[in-house]
Amino acid sequence: MMMGQIQDVAAAICGTLIITAVFMMMSPSASGSKTLRFSASLFFLLSLAAPFAGEQAYWRSDPALLAPEREMDFQSLTQRQLLAAFESRLTAEAEQILADEGITPEGLRFSIHIGEDNRISITSLELLLKEGDRGRCDRGIARLNEAFGLTVQLAFSEDGSGEG
Repeated sequence: MMMGQIQDVAAAICGTLIITAVFMMMSPSASGSKTLRFSASLFFLLSLAAPFAGEQAYWRSDPALLAPEREMDFQSLTQRQLLAAFESRLTAEAEQILADEGITPEGLRFSIHIGEDNRISITSLELLLKEGDRGRCDRGIARLNEAFGLTVQLAFSEDGSGEG
């Protein structure tokens, strides 16, 4: 059990004890007190036994048990959104660098990774250019290498169709 669940069970037991004690104090001292005391004791015992009575125990269906799964889903969703936004920003920056050099890429793709220490790293930049840009792309490639701290993987398309 998780600590929160143990605290919930302890609080439920304390509440049951308080309610039982109040019933015991209110019981008359005459012959009817045995019935009331028996009822209060039965209530207390059933309250204690209820969580262990079967599959319907309240902490077994407690949404808090699902929290780690939801947290992982939320975390992976957040990471995917962060990566998409980061890649979009990097792509726009790379396209601007190339546009400043008069180059329009046929294709541009970053490979980005979030490590276990939650650091984002750019692992590669793949760039597809038209064959006609081969002679004038050196300065733009150098700027991309410097801006992103990696070596651009460069390919050229024969007919400008984006395949190659």
